[in-house]
Amino acid sequence: MCEQSMEGLASLIRKKSKPSSFTYIAERSGISLIDKMDELACFAPGMLALRAYASVSDKSVKYMELAQELVWTCYNFYCSTSTKLAGENYLFEKARI
Repeated sequence: MCEQSMEGLASLIRKKSKPSSFTYIAERSGISLIDKMDELACFAPGMLALRAYASVSDKSVKYMELAQELVWTCYNFYCSTSTKLAGENYLFEKARI
């Protein structure tokens, strides 16, 4: 079940190409994805890191890298404000290739 949850989470991951290169967890609305991440999604990197640490699978490295990318995004949520308090949610422009 845990592996299935991790793969489900990974299917929601999006990367913004410019200018920040942030990685974020998109929200699902029906069959479409919304380029928005709530601040509470910043707990997900911890879950991914714990899974990577506890796992002996070949996906451990993938989960840890994903956790690091998401933590960087969350860190910037807090650093981007003068009060160092994150907003409730953040909208991302669609990545352009």
